[in-house]
Amino acid sequence: MRRFVPIVMLAVALVVGGCAPPNNQTEGAGDKQRTEKATEDGASERKASGPKARADNNGKGNPTGSKPDNTGDEPEPAPPEPVPSGPDRVLASQYRLINSGDYGAAYDLFTERSRKLVSLEQYKAYFGFMAPYEITSYAFPSVRAQGDEASVVADLAVSSSDGEESYEVTQRLVREGGNWRIVMREEQAASFAAANSPSSASASASAETGRTGEDYDATVTVSRVVDGDTIEVSPAVDGVSDVRLIGIDTPETVDPGEEVEPYGPESSDFATEQLTGQSVGLEFGTERTDQYDRLLAYVYVGEEMFNEVLMQEGYAQAYPYEPNTEYEGAFAAAQEGAKAASLGIWGLTLTEQCLLANHGNGIGEGSPGCENATASASASPEPTSSAPSSGDLDCSDFGSQAEAQAALDADPSDPNGLDAEGDGLACEASSFGGGSTGSASASASASASASPSASSPSPSGGGAPSGSGDIDCDEVDGPIPTPPGDPDGLDGDGDGLACE
Repeated sequence: MRRFVPIVMLAVALVVGGCAPPNNQTEGAGDKQRTEKATEDGASERKASGPKARADNNGKGNPTGSKPDNTGDEPEPAPPEPVPSGPDRVLASQYRLINSGDYGAAYDLFTERSRKLVSLEQYKAYFGFMAPYEITSYAFPSVRAQGDEASVVADLAVSSSDGEESYEVTQRLVREGGNWRIVMREEQAASFAAANSPSSASASASAETGRTGEDYDATVTVSRVVDGDTIEVSPAVDGVSDVRLIGIDTPETVDPGEEVEPYGPESSDFATEQLTGQSVGLEFGTERTDQYDRLLAYVYVGEEMFNEVLMQEGYAQAYPYEPNTEYEGAFAAAQEGAKAASLGIWGLTLTEQCLLANHGNGIGEGSPGCENATASASASPEPTSSAPSSGDLDCSDFGSQAEAQAALDADPSDPNGLDAEGDGLACEASSFGGGSTGSASASASASASASPSASSPSPSGGGAPSGSGDIDCDEVDGPIPTPPGDPDGLDGDGDGLACE
């Protein structure tokens, strides 16, 4: 038994030795591993406390506990830029889009009706033509909005191929579909439309010529405006003082054989206001005079051609006539702009446009739709004056006494002094510039029936003929205006004056 005691003790020692802890080196390695794991756990905790983890805790994370994707590590996209709401902000947004060259987006900020006036192609062509174009500064000193309409006053500074300029505009805006949209101004529409015209390369006649005062064929003063496209100048050039503007035609106002045409008085008034007393330059056409011995010329106020201004503002239509077609392209472009903006004659009703002369511009007698319009108008004719009362006419400006009487009847205040005797009869003993006409015109007959002396006793006590067909000159004290239709045959020479 004692022999086995050492053996048992040795076995116990071996068992105890096998279960002893590792040496110091092994212990250090274990501590290091535990430290690294703690570090990782801390990092996990910190990561779990970030925005994404909070979203997960709110139920927006990974509900299944599966491994999350890596999209949270990528930067989130920036929120979209808010759509401008106020009318001034919409206008400012359009200016910024123009400066950035995003003309399509700028164009979309116009109203639907404005976009019908001018196409996107025309809009883009304008900025291409004016390039380099930039709105260098803008301010809105006044913004007024009421209901679905707003008015914004904008102070603009613009740089373009035309140079630097500053100006103020009042821009109207309206709500469409809940959003503010910009109403295109008339002058904008005209400029945008003209830029894309086939003849826009010529830009404008004024810019094309580049004339200065020293280059004009003659420099004169406008002494009188006859009508929208005819003036008188002083001093006379080669003995001629009447000047007809080339390449255009304004509605008629003074032709003895024509009634006053729609928008004729407006054209004459505009020319009178702009030209009377002005020193102007004349550029004569290839053909210098017409069949009436009038000078044919382009008229310049400063460096601006007035012929073209009349076209741009809708006071005239294009009237190219060989060989004087030097600026036909520029005039066509100006007309297209006025037409697109419905300015002047282009804003008249179809019935009114059908009363104008037809020069192949889509309006005037015989144009499409005019046959029906004329028939409707004839069913309810409107009276028109047959001569202007501009205060600068005399008896020699009329072709007959009837025409002078029509002018007097149109304005009984007699600003022209045609009724020297105060008896209601105009130019009784005068020589007329146009000579006697073969028969009384319709307007002369109408004026005679409206004349005070045709419906009341004459100054010498005689009465007017009854028009019954049984009156002769022995029964009346003449001369008197011829009654309508002259049923008694009292106007033997057909000059509108009976029983002379």
